[in-house]
Amino acid sequence: MLCELTQREGHHELDAIIRRHTGEPFPAYLRLTYFEAEGRPSLLVCLAEQSPLQRAERALAHSVRRFEAVFTNATIGIIVCDKTGSIVSANGLAGELFGYSQPALLGQRIEVLVPGAAGRRHEQLRKTFNAQPQVRSMAGTAPCRASARMARCFRSKSA
Repeated sequence: MLCELTQREGHHELDAIIRRHTGEPFPAYLRLTYFEAEGRPSLLVCLAEQSPLQRAERALAHSVRRFEAVFTNATIGIIVCDKTGSIVSANGLAGELFGYSQPALLGQRIEVLVPGAAGRRHEQLRKTFNAQPQVRSMAGTAPCRASARMARCFRSKSA
């Protein structure tokens, strides 16, 4: 089964518990690469003992890749700001919705996306949130409006 999987993908990586010749188990990282030699299917196996730090680093890298995939491919626009209101990250759909290229959003104040009087009040709302963070609706009971680069306002669904 592992051979077929590796043949289909070309390579496969996994973490495993391996036993030394003494019978003592140790955590290992295995990288399998499929190739054919003289017409016979073969696997090149790379086995490395892993320290707890290396396992944690691999798990973190995997988690980051999963987050990036979800963030990039989300079916909603996502904008992440720091405490000062500067946009530190935005996915492509957020850029499309607001009429900016994704890089052009970075470093902007979030208030540039909040129209009129709401925009002027938004900075205080953000400070209140930072003082006491909690899950809450963006617009409360009022309809949420956003301002696009092309000087048009549109209704957005609040999170």
